[in-house]
Parts: sequence; structure tokens; C-alpha cells
Amino acid sequence: MKQSHILLFLQLLGLLVCVVLVLFCIRSGSQEQHAAGILTGKWRLIRLEDSMKIVVPPTNVVQIELQFADQHFTDPNKDSDKVLTGNILSGDFKGVVELSSRQKRGVLDVEELQVNENILLERYKNFDDYYLQLLARARSYSIEKDKLTITSHGNANLVYAWVGK
Repeated sequence: MKQSHILLFLQLLGLLVCVVLVLFCIRSGSQEQHAAGILTGKWRLIRLEDSMKIVVPPTNVVQIELQFADQHFTDPNKDSDKVLTGNILSGDFKGVVELSSRQKRGVLDVEELQVNENILLERYKNFDDYYLQLLARARSYSIEKDKLTITSHGNANLVYAWVGK
């Protein structure tokens, strides 16, 4: 009888260890991109910060996101360039980002953005224009866990949360 209790205890302990290991693997796999410091994946805008104010997107219905992808199809010899795509409240945009580093912080240069306005929502136009102006003037970035901060000329910050690949 005593052996069956010990055996049951060991089985439960083994199951608990397996569950903890699975949860650890899932959690570490989702943060693997940022542990390596590679600027990839999709990011959602949380807020804009400049010396005068902090601005959050004026609606939760449409999320402002941007995504970085390698530009291997254009020039395989320039692996520091990434294609930048994203959406604004009234459309979407595309451009190329030149990076000086693949670490958790570095210099970045956003080349000319091509903007497609799908819907003209006048009440969001000022926000979209302000956001795109700050993004086009980006000069550096830093990643801390699941937060990306892009700093623009004039020390304005665009703060994003990581969404995934």
C-alpha cells in the first residue's frame, strides 16, 4: 500500500515537471526573437511621445501596426535592409528601412514611405500625418523585451508592443 502512494506521488511529480517544462518552452519560444535582438515581426503602436505631449491612437477599432521583413528578394547582398509595411488609421504604407545593427539598439533610416489612403477619415488625418512624419524622420531604435521604441529627429518616440511574426 505504501509503495502505491509513493508511485502515485512520483507520477504526479513527473507530470508537474513536464507541464512546467512545456510552459517554459512555449514562453521562451515567443520571446526568442527579442533575446537575439533581431528587428523582425509585427509591432502595434501604443503611443507617440514628444517633448510637449504623449499621444495615443484616437481609436481602438483600427490598430496601427508595422512589420519588418528581410529584403532578400530585392538584393540578397544587402542583408541590413528590411522592407517596412504597416497600416495607419486611413490606409497603409510601405518602405525600406536601412539598419546599422541587428542588435537590441541601433541606427535606422526609413527611406521614402509610399502611402495608400484607402478611406479618407478626416478626423484621423492629422494623427496619420503626424505619425508618418515621425516615422519618416526615425534615426534610432531600441528593443526591451516586447517593447520597441523608435526615436525620431527631435527626440520624439514611437512606442510599440510586439504582436508576433
